[in-house]
Amino acid sequence: MQMHFDADKVAQLLQYKKTAKNWSGFHPKDNHRGLLVATAILFDDSGVAIPGMTLQIELRIPTIVDDCLIILSIFQRIGLRRHRAYQLEVCPQDKLSHNGIAAIYGPHEHMPNGEVHPVREIGVDCGNWQGLVDWFLSRTNIDPFDLEQPC
Repeated sequence: MQMHFDADKVAQLLQYKKTAKNWSGFHPKDNHRGLLVATAILFDDSGVAIPGMTLQIELRIPTIVDDCLIILSIFQRIGLRRHRAYQLEVCPQDKLSHNGIAAIYGPHEHMPNGEVHPVREIGVDCGNWQGLVDWFLSRTNIDPFDLEQPC
């Protein structure tokens, strides 16, 4: 039986309450200078780990706020492949951040079905760590947890 990424199933999983556990804390990413990364395992509301589902936050250490890049992702591992289930990318509003059919500037999200949408919510910006984390956790139904501001 071959397993595959089911966008509809993943979209349903995103609707359920989840808890992030085994938070790694931020550390330098091995293969990219200037990037920090942190991960956690996602659990359902009964405390059972969701098979292959992880939270990852990656950010470029900015020299100035206008140069920030923060990527908050949920990945679903199936076999040896890691699929992006959901992703919020935060960067300055005037920066080209997605080169799709319609170009997107500033923060945007990648949905399980492959669609990409701009995010224009107040507080989802480079200068508001807690605001963007709160929005991401709410959007993905992950219970809030102690998530240190890395820089």
